[in-house]
Amino acid sequence: MITVSQFHFLFYASRPLPNTFALIGVLWVYQLWLDNDWPRGVRVATVFAALFRCELIVLFAPIFIVPLLSGVLPILGRKGALYNGILALSVALAVTIPVDSLLWRRWLWPEGEVWWFNVMLNRSSEYGVMPFLWYFYSVLPRALLLSLLLVPVGLIVERRLLGITVPIIFYIVAYSFLPHKELRFVIYTFPILNIPAAAFCARLWINRHKSLLRRLIALGVCAHLLANCIATSVLLYASSRNYAGGDAIAYLQKKPDMN
Repeated sequence: MITVSQFHFLFYASRPLPNTFALIGVLWVYQLWLDNDWPRGVRVATVFAALFRCELIVLFAPIFIVPLLSGVLPILGRKGALYNGILALSVALAVTIPVDSLLWRRWLWPEGEVWWFNVMLNRSSEYGVMPFLWYFYSVLPRALLLSLLLVPVGLIVERRLLGITVPIIFYIVAYSFLPHKELRFVIYTFPILNIPAAAFCARLWINRHKSLLRRLIALGVCAHLLANCIATSVLLYASSRNYAGGDAIAYLQKKPDMN
């Protein structure tokens, strides 16, 4: 409920962008992560990073480093990270290089070229730069809306959620070192960051009958969802007016035939 009350996640989920297609794989990896299905998680993570967004390497690295260091995910063997990663990467490259080279009429691995341009050459700043903390003081408040206030409280109440939240925060911090920043670069973090907020809301709602104060706080939780929806409605209307080309086409369609 929290996620569907937030505008930016739904907005970008409706856009035909590489980040949107990568988001499908990220959510799949999250599911495998929570199920402790590490070999399959490595394969899915590798395929989507190689095909759609190479930045996912930075997102997935802190997720897989813990099971690697603890021995839950072995490095070698058929269930190991190395075997599954190389296998998935080979399949992904066998698909993307021929297809994209045909479309672009030159030998090309798109995400490899993107990684070289953005990271190795650090030329992404040519598209504009933002301050280091921009994701924290601008993106997260706009994306999570009032639910952001409940995230730290939820982590205090449910400390076991730190295990899945810290790797996500690490990704945001790591990606903040890249001068060029966009909201869509961190869209993958929103569902996980909403989990502590949801856990706190659920606990309040379950215990709402114990006292009048708890009942009032539970109503406040519902009110925060309503406030999110109102803000999302306003942002949705504003976004619908951002596309001047769409207004021009609509105007031409209403005009009588000038011929």
